[in-house]
Amino acid sequence: MKAEAKSLLLLLGTLSLGVLLGAAGTGAVQRERRQEAEEIRRPGGFVEHMLEVIRPRDEAQRNAILPVVRATGERNREIMRAAHTQLRDALDSMRARLDPQLDAGQRARLEEFARMPPPPPPPPRGNARPGRPGAPGEWGPPPPPRDRNAPPPPPREDEAPPPRAGEAPAPGPRG
Repeated sequence: MKAEAKSLLLLLGTLSLGVLLGAAGTGAVQRERRQEAEEIRRPGGFVEHMLEVIRPRDEAQRNAILPVVRATGERNREIMRAAHTQLRDALDSMRARLDPQLDAGQRARLEEFARMPPPPPPPPRGNARPGRPGAPGEWGPPPPPRDRNAPPPPPREDEAPPPRAGEAPAPGPRG
């Protein structure tokens, strides 16, 4: 086999492998995003997600913000229920207006589409999901930041700030 043919085959093989890996990676990212969106939609998911985003400093702050977050979660559920009702009414109206223009097969397909139930909610997580402590509603300390390049949290009141590059460490608390 000539060197040109070997080079072409190697190039095509590399391209094919790149396409396959890219497709697999994109699919994995899409599945993860879809799963996160489903978790927020389930009962209690919004509250858990907001607590994870906010990361309360301590139990007192958590207890102070929890009623606001829960009330917002309930309001969001009410908005979604109303939106689903309005969407169903709009589809029913569309079917009634289209009915005279459709043949029997088209009407049957449209009816079948309208009868399709919404997808079931994901099962409750419990302790099975890594990265989130405890069962739903049970929160321990805030999780570590997701971004490893994020700046470190500010020092606690009882500890000295970390030394800057080229500085000697600050002396510890005296007591």
